[in-house]
Amino acid sequence: MMEDDPLFYWRLSDHVSVEDAAILIAGGDPSAVDEVYFEGVDSLQREEVKRTDGHPGFVATFTGLKTAVRLGRLKAVLEYRVYNGFQSDRKEPYWALPQRWLTDPSKFEFDFVDDGRDSVFLAKEPDWSRTMLDVRDLKVWLQERGIKTGFFFPASQADEDDFMDPSHDHFAPELAMAVAAWRALSQTQKLRQSPKAAIDGWITSNPSVWQGEGEISASAKERIATVANWNRSGGANPTGG
Repeated sequence: MMEDDPLFYWRLSDHVSVEDAAILIAGGDPSAVDEVYFEGVDSLQREEVKRTDGHPGFVATFTGLKTAVRLGRLKAVLEYRVYNGFQSDRKEPYWALPQRWLTDPSKFEFDFVDDGRDSVFLAKEPDWSRTMLDVRDLKVWLQERGIKTGFFFPASQADEDDFMDPSHDHFAPELAMAVAAWRALSQTQKLRQSPKAAIDGWITSNPSVWQGEGEISASAKERIATVANWNRSGGANPTGG
């Protein structure tokens, strides 16, 4: 399992940062980095930075998680960045702060705190790379939104489709055909005939799905339709589905 799942070890943590959670939900690897080049003093410099919005789906997922935390719908242990510095007459920070705040004081998003000895700036926006979520709470939040697959919902051994693999030592053609027919018809809301008849018709219309030896026999079709039939009372479903 470990060799087939590069994200396996990320499942060892029972808490995960909001940033990493968004990456994992989007199907990415939090350890992935991108190369960024910038002008240095004498030459072009290269730096590796953590990949975030480079993961497809990250932005939407990250936005949803942050909103849920802000509104109290998803519990989190908040962490904030604190910067040391001092103030000028215009109350602008002079060092250890992102340059973008220096260029436009109107967008200053830090609270100034003076404890009588040092002046520090406390970020109003949580540090999402350090703000932690309990994986159990996160899974409940995801399930409430209809997300039940992906990184946080790995398939258990019982859920794996080994029984659909013709190369498996215990492959049973009739079982595989019954499951395929059930899955194909389970999304159909209205059937014009009984479920058993619909299953029989699907089997007839999809001969390529059959993985047994030779053509499927009438007796095999009967057994498959009986096993996959979800309406044992006979006739069409009362709801028409």
